[in-house]
Formats: sequence, C-alpha cells, structure tokens
Amino acid sequence: MQKKSWIYFLIFIAVVACYFLSAWKSTGFYHADEHFQLLEFANYKAGHLSADKLPWEFEAQIRPTLQVSIAYLSIKCGNLLGITSPHSIARSLRFLSLGLFLVAGIGFLRSYIERGDRRIKTLGFSLCLWFLPFLAVRFSSENWGGIFLILGWIFLKGDHKLKWTLSMIFLGLSFWFRFQMAFAILPLLLAFLLSNRLCKRDWLQFFGSALVVLLVGLVVDRWFYGNWVLTPWNYFKVNVLDNKAAEFGLSPWWQYLKWWWELPQYWVSIPFSIALLLGFFNRKFRLISIVFFSFLLIHSTVGHKEARFLFPMAILLLPLVHFLMEKIFKISESIKMGSIWKVAVFAFLVLNFTWMFLLSFRPVGIGEVTISEFIETDRSDKPATVIYRSWGNPHNPWEGKRPTYFYQDEDLHEVKADSPEEIVLAMARASTDQLYYVARKHHVEESQYVEFLKEQCLVKVKESLPSWQEQFNAIFPWMEWGEVIYLFKLKEGI
Repeated sequence: MQKKSWIYFLIFIAVVACYFLSAWKSTGFYHADEHFQLLEFANYKAGHLSADKLPWEFEAQIRPTLQVSIAYLSIKCGNLLGITSPHSIARSLRFLSLGLFLVAGIGFLRSYIERGDRRIKTLGFSLCLWFLPFLAVRFSSENWGGIFLILGWIFLKGDHKLKWTLSMIFLGLSFWFRFQMAFAILPLLLAFLLSNRLCKRDWLQFFGSALVVLLVGLVVDRWFYGNWVLTPWNYFKVNVLDNKAAEFGLSPWWQYLKWWWELPQYWVSIPFSIALLLGFFNRKFRLISIVFFSFLLIHSTVGHKEARFLFPMAILLLPLVHFLMEKIFKISESIKMGSIWKVAVFAFLVLNFTWMFLLSFRPVGIGEVTISEFIETDRSDKPATVIYRSWGNPHNPWEGKRPTYFYQDEDLHEVKADSPEEIVLAMARASTDQLYYVARKHHVEESQYVEFLKEQCLVKVKESLPSWQEQFNAIFPWMEWGEVIYLFKLKEGI
C-alpha cells in the first residue's frame, strides 16, 4: 500500500472511530417517539410495564411493532445473558443501528465508486459529515427506515439472480419500520420498473416477496397488540383523516427547506443543494435527486412537520460527497485553480471532522439518561434515594407528563424537594445509605444553594455534559442544549 493510501486508510479509521464513540456516548433520545414508542413498548411486552402507562398511540394501535420486537428480543436475550441494565440494552441497540448503517452506507457508496485507492479515500471522506454519527446510532424509525431503504436500493442496482426478492424484502421492512418511507420507496421502485424489463420469474419474486413482508408485519402486530390490526390504515386514518397530527403543530410548506438550509449549517447545505440539483443532469446520480426531492416535496404537503422526518434521507448524502469531489476537481483543473480548491476541500473536511468529534462525546437532550446511568453504576445495585429539584428528575424529564419507566429501578426512592428546607427534610427521612441530589445547573448556581450544598456535605460527582464542552453549545443549537444537569452525592457515601 502506497503512502497516500495509508493516510486515507487512517482517515477512514479515525472517522469510523467517531461513529463508535458516538454509539457509546450518545445516550438518551432525540425525540420522545424514539424512546416511548419503541423502548417503552418493548418494556411493556417484556412484562415490566402496564399498558395504562403507554402513550396514546398504543390504544389507537397506529404504530408498527416490527422494530419494537427487535427491542423486545434485545431485552430478553440480555436477561438470558445476565444483562439487566436498561442502559446496556439501549447501548446495544445503538451499536446494532450503527452496524446496519455502516453496512448499508458503505455498500451504497461502493456501488458508486471505482475500485482501487480512490475507494478507501472516498469512503473516509464521504462518512466525514459532522452530523452523520449522531444520526447513524439512533435506534429510531427514521434511521432504520432509511437504512433498509438503502439496503433494498443496493440490490436493485445489482444483478443478483434474487435481486427482486431481496430488494422487496428490504424495502418492505423499511416501510414496516416507518410508514412514511413509502414516499421514497414508490419513486425508487417506479424508476427501476420503468428502466428494467421484468420476466415472469422477476414479477413472481416482486409480488411474492412483497406479500411475505406484508404478512410478517401483520403477524408481528398481531403478536404485540393481541388482535389483528392494519396499523398502516390506522396511522393514516388517525393522523390524516381525523387530523390528529395537526394537534402537534402546523408549519408552512417551506419549513423543510428552511431546516435543510439551517440545521446542517450553510457550509454543508449549500454544496449539497448544488449537488442534488446537478444530480438531475447526471445519469449516475439522477435517482438520488429524484428520491430525495420526492420525499421532501410529499412531506411538505403535510401540515405537521418535524426536522427528524428528513433524517432517513441523510444516508443518501454519502455518494454525493464523491459526486461533489469529482465535480470540484474537474472544474479546478479546467480553470487551473487546483490548489485553491484542494485547500477549500481540506478545510471543509477538517471542519466536519472537528464538529463530528465534538458531537460524538455528547449525550442527547439535556443528558438526563447519562445521569441515570451514572447513578445505576455508582450505587452498585444498592438501594439509594434521589432527591431532585423541579425539572431535574433524570427519570421524569418532563415533570410528570410521562416518566421514562424503561430506565427506572425499584431500588431507587425519588423525592422532590425545591427549597433548602425540603431538601433537609428529605435527607433526614431517607432510609438508604446512598443519597443523591439532582438539579439543573442554573438552580444550583443560585447564591443561596452554593453554600447550602456544601453545608449539607453534598459534593458534585457528575455533570450531564463535560464542562469543557459547554462552550460549544452554541454550535449545536438544534440539539436543544439549554441546560446541564448536576448530580451531587452525600459526602459520607462517596
């Protein structure tokens, strides 16, 4: 291997290492659905939670449960192996998500690039988009829907004799993970059906595989809900016909365009917007542009919009890095400005890697799950009392709206105390040897609390975000890092 090849290989390893670091450190959930409609549903099926504590979607029977069954199997398999920590189960699901993302993403990239040294170079550079590790490790319907879309796409591009069987299985699973993936699956299938002449065997594979996946989804939903149910229809009826989705807010048709421009940062969205538009004029990359804009435009017609609804399209950006690099270097050679463009590309990659590295260390949200995991590890299965101030309970981040039952432990006694007097009383009544106090940063930095906590021998042992990273909060405004949670422990118990 030549010297340059070694450099490219090391870049690839460094980038992938950020992905694995993110899988380990990115505790918590970006959106409530990622937790309550997957982990809590699985928690219920595992017998650890009653149905009345589940969100309204359970009673309405609008959620597909194929991905829930995977979380359920993870819980059961973990218990068989003696792994009972919910944090370990959640981490294993993040690593599973990452593994699937890398298999799909790298496989998709390989189908677009040449063999040889440029392949490892393009793999490393393409994966070096600052937000990808954060999205890749999410055990969410958005991530899994996008992953299985790409796995199906890979087989559609290939010449395997079971091409239509395998592609329809993966595309069908993509739909069962997230119904809205139909907005990407339909234009993708239409493009391949129009450009390929299918024989009888191909049509048999096509419809046979689609029927099998449909039956699998129906059977899994029957197992979970206890009755036969057509969840895609229920989802459409409740959210569209009954207009339930509108209760969660409405946005103008152009909202996704605004998010597309702002959230990845302009220095990322501008070049990729150019690449997507140029893709329409390039036979090799045209279908990526068609699928992306079809997905974007159909979603834009729906009144209720959320940025996460675009997350399944993130994996489509990988081949566009290769497309951009090819275009940039061709243009730079023709106008004899190669050095300037190389410096620009180098700066783009360095900036992406720096942001990716910083984001890989961060938990999601305000880091309440990080605090919960620390308490679990620190108390070593011994009973403990957690005194918390309003909006500081790591197992009830929305102050009573819906606790994260999945991470709760019966050996933890939680007591709310907002004033110094209430804290003293809660400490006096605590029946456990180990005692913790949790509050948001701005609460414990109030002058009356600084000295009070010292007097009570409560010592800070954990922050939901390392202090050296707080200065970077402004870089990631979309992560909603408004607060940091502080965890204190009674000195005698340290």
